[in-house]
Amino acid sequence: MDTLQRLRFWITSFPIWIVLADLIYIIISNIRNDLIIPKTIPTTETITHIPAETAINWIQVSMGITMALLAIWALFSVYRLNRRVILRKHTPTNGFLAFGCYLAIFLTVPTIWEFFWVIVSILQKKLVFYPSAEYIIVALCLPLIFTLTIKRLWDNYQLPKQTQD
Repeated sequence: MDTLQRLRFWITSFPIWIVLADLIYIIISNIRNDLIIPKTIPTTETITHIPAETAINWIQVSMGITMALLAIWALFSVYRLNRRVILRKHTPTNGFLAFGCYLAIFLTVPTIWEFFWVIVSILQKKLVFYPSAEYIIVALCLPLIFTLTIKRLWDNYQLPKQTQD
């Protein structure tokens, strides 16, 4: 990989790394906030009785972790496809790669819809509220990942045709 390819790869992969870091942060904070049982001296009552809230928190966090792991897998599929296409190597589209890329597309499409409505709200001079800079940064990265996924799938499709010419 020459210097220009490396630079192109890291610039196009940067949004993926930002979203991955945010997903990992969310997983760790959910586990820390919802699943850590208070450290009290166990008695016979606390050993035999688990509060319903703790049990429900485990279900919610496990579903959230499952969804985050699927998103991480989708982002790594796009990352791998991005690397291979930049190196001009055709990647056969197997079920795992296709599912990962389609999952990345389906996870990022709602952000494009939301950006459309934010732009409409700004043009109508309505107030647009974002809770923190973290949300804005991740929200800006998701349409870039959508565009990268579509472009790399198209480029991967075109690679065998370009090498035959």
